[in-house]
Amino acid sequence: MKDDQIAGLVAFLRARLTEDEQTASYDPDGRDPHPADLVWTYEPDGDEEFPGGNVVARGHYIVQDQPQAIGAHIARHDPARVLRDIQASRGVLSIYDQMTADLNAPDFLTRGMAPVAITVLAPVLCHLARAWSDHPDYQAEAWKPIA
Repeated sequence: MKDDQIAGLVAFLRARLTEDEQTASYDPDGRDPHPADLVWTYEPDGDEEFPGGNVVARGHYIVQDQPQAIGAHIARHDPARVLRDIQASRGVLSIYDQMTADLNAPDFLTRGMAPVAITVLAPVLCHLARAWSDHPDYQAEAWKPIA
C-alpha cells in the first residue's frame, strides 16, 4: 500500500471515529452525558410465552418491548462500549502517528525502521476500516485487508 493510500485510510478512520464518538456522546439536552447514562442494560419482562424486555439506562427506557436477542444485542452495543471501541482504535492510530514521527527521527535505525513498521501496521488499519465498509468514502480496493 502506498503512503498516500495509508494517509487517506488514516484520515478516513479518524473521521469515522469522530462521527461515532459524537453519536455515542449525544445528549438531547445538549449536556455532556454522565458516563453512567451511557451504560445500557437489557431487562427481561418475565413473559415466558412471548419473552421480551426493555433496554434501560439509569431507569429510563431506551428501547421497549424487544425480543430478547434484539434487546440484548442493543444493550451490548451501548454508547459506553462504542466509546471504548473508539478509544482502542485511536490507540492503534497513535501507534501509526508515532511511526510517522519516527520517519524524521535523528537516529538512523529508528528512521530506517519506521517505513517497515508502517507497512506492517497498514493491514491492521485496513481491518479497522472494514467496520465502515458501507460508508460512501470507503475504498474497498485500495484498503482491502490481507486475509
